[in-house]
Amino acid sequence: MTCSCGFISFIKDGIIITANIEESPYCILNDDTMDEFTPNFVSLREKGEQWTIKLLREQNLANKVVIETNIDTSVSLPKYISSFDQNTFFIFCGFSLTMIKKLKVFIEKNNPKLNAVFIQNTDYNLPLKHGAIDVVVDSLTTNEFCSYKDVFPMTLLRNYINRETKIIGNYLYYHEGSTSLRNFHSLYPNAHQHVLYSDYLESNLEKEGLKIHSQALIGSTDNPGTFLDYHERGEKINLLGYFAEQII
Repeated sequence: MTCSCGFISFIKDGIIITANIEESPYCILNDDTMDEFTPNFVSLREKGEQWTIKLLREQNLANKVVIETNIDTSVSLPKYISSFDQNTFFIFCGFSLTMIKKLKVFIEKNNPKLNAVFIQNTDYNLPLKHGAIDVVVDSLTTNEFCSYKDVFPMTLLRNYINRETKIIGNYLYYHEGSTSLRNFHSLYPNAHQHVLYSDYLESNLEKEGLKIHSQALIGSTDNPGTFLDYHERGEKINLLGYFAEQII
């Protein structure tokens, strides 16, 4: 597929593959990497997912477009997707073609009538018209994406959202001055500035004309596991649930 704007992509096995695909920098979730999370962190993430899903179910999603990106490392919707309006249109986007294929098989097996598109993409330059996205699901996308990219995700998605778009999801953070933050910036020097700080999410959303209207501290743990290689044992990492909309 080509566009007069210069966009190029092609379709293979029902998956849209965009141009300029980079090698995934992420540690893809599989049975081995899942073992690197502690039961406490897994439980915390599940509580975060339930918070997100509860808010999503309160929205009118009929004929709406919902996108979940970075499915390589965290994905919330598939387990609950049968409970949403069948007229909702879902977009799943990720770095790893292997993970996208697995997700596509899972969804088509469990929800064969679901309106869903699967996209392999690394730069958020998507085959979507401007203003098409109604809901963005942040399944720790901000944390993962900004660990490797010196840019805020919503900056790249800005043209695809509209005046009614909602962003619902989770964000991990430490309190300022923690050793874990220093460890993080040593290990990930190309990360977006101040990601994992408590005020990072709100300040960057506001730069994009978005405001957090409701939030909740889901919980915290001092031992998330070795997957978070920057974590200093004994310090607390906190999980925030948030709901953001356009600033009116």
